[in-house]
Amino acid sequence: MLKGVVSQISYRRAEEFLFSLLSKIERTDPKDNPLYFAPNVVLLILNIYEICMLMEKEYPFLSGYTESITTKLTTIGTNFISKTKDEEKLRSIIFEKDFENRDSLELISSFNIIDIMDNKNMEKVALELWASEYDVKGNLME
Repeated sequence: MLKGVVSQISYRRAEEFLFSLLSKIERTDPKDNPLYFAPNVVLLILNIYEICMLMEKEYPFLSGYTESITTKLTTIGTNFISKTKDEEKLRSIIFEKDFENRDSLELISSFNIIDIMDNKNMEKVALELWASEYDVKGNLME
């Protein structure tokens, strides 16, 4: 819903929104951070990332806020994925679709967020999708 009204929000309201969002996601106490209440943290992070990109495109002067938010979101997402030990749970989180029928891998690749993909857990999920006629898990001598 917020994506639809980004172009109609005034600069002042956009700045207030980004400032309050940044102050909320920087909190380490789970009851004060809205990301802890999301059923799919990764998808929420990526949708907030997209809203930040839209706001930065609409108001370039807000790039300081949006860069701080996206950096923090990338760190939180990377930590969440690397700490998730249950591979089935991670797989269901990554492949869950948002309201626009996009999964987390699609959003990660469209925003080119390489830091989230750079860990063992995401590598396992991504390798599941990638098929090749060559055995990429073996070594050169095989």
